[in-house]
Amino acid sequence: MSLRVRLMSVGVALCAARAAQAAPLLASEGAPAPLLSLDPFHAVWTIVLFLALLVVLRARAWEPILVALRERESFIHDALEGARGERHEADALLKRYTAEMDAARVQATALVDAARRDAETARRGVLDGAQREAGEDLAAARREVEAAAADALKRLRAQTGDLAAEMSRRVLGEVRI
Repeated sequence: MSLRVRLMSVGVALCAARAAQAAPLLASEGAPAPLLSLDPFHAVWTIVLFLALLVVLRARAWEPILVALRERESFIHDALEGARGERHEADALLKRYTAEMDAARVQATALVDAARRDAETARRGVLDGAQREAGEDLAAARREVEAAAADALKRLRAQTGDLAAEMSRRVLGEVRI
């Protein structure tokens, strides 16, 4: 039987004994007994029963209850200490992670800036290359145009001479007729 059931059984037995003692007194007199009347016999038995109950409770209930309360207090104290330690650890981790995030932000900003500088350098290189190539293409085109113009002039001079000779022959040949 568990301790709780035993204690309840003792309590019920004591109440039943007290009721059994008081029942004949109430039934025999016919009128209710005054509330403040003192019966020494019942007072002694009540004190004896109360003291016996205290002895039984101390032996069977108080010690296990106190042990359970001490264990609970120890558990709560240990849990609070553990929670404090974990909180300090969590705060330290938060500070460390915050510092790492700030460092990562700085590093990311530096990487983006470096990428922008590299992109600008590449853009300038491509633009300079394109301008240089365009200048070379323009110079080559001018040389080709000048060469074509010189060639055209040469042919035109040659044709002019041929045409002049041909016209002279025609003019002179028409005059001979």
